[in-house]
Amino acid sequence: MSICEFDVVDGAGVQNDSLILMITDHLDWISIDEETHMNMSVKKINAYLDFIEGRQYQNTYPNIAFKRFIIDVRCKYEMPAKCVHYLEKANEKIKPLKTQIRLQVN
Repeated sequence: MSICEFDVVDGAGVQNDSLILMITDHLDWISIDEETHMNMSVKKINAYLDFIEGRQYQNTYPNIAFKRFIIDVRCKYEMPAKCVHYLEKANEKIKPLKTQIRLQVN
C-alpha cells in the first residue's frame, strides 16, 4: 500500500484518544514531476478525509469515540517547500474536523 493506492488506508493505529492514519510516500520528487506527485498526495489525503468524515473507521474500531484524527504522511524523500506550504494551509482548513496532517521524512 502506498500513495499510489487512493482507495486504501496504508496503516492505522490508536494512540490515547486519537486515530492515526498513515500515508506512505516512497516516490521521489524528480522522476515524477512535482505537480503530479502533489496531486497524488492531495487525492490520497482527500480520501482519508472522506474516510474520517464518513466514519468508516467505525468498522474497525466500533467502540472507540475518537477525539482527534491524525493523518501521518511518511515520506522517503524531502517534500518541496511549496508542498509543505500546501499541507500547512490544509491543516488550517481541517481543524474543525479535529484532524491534523503530520509530515515525517524517513
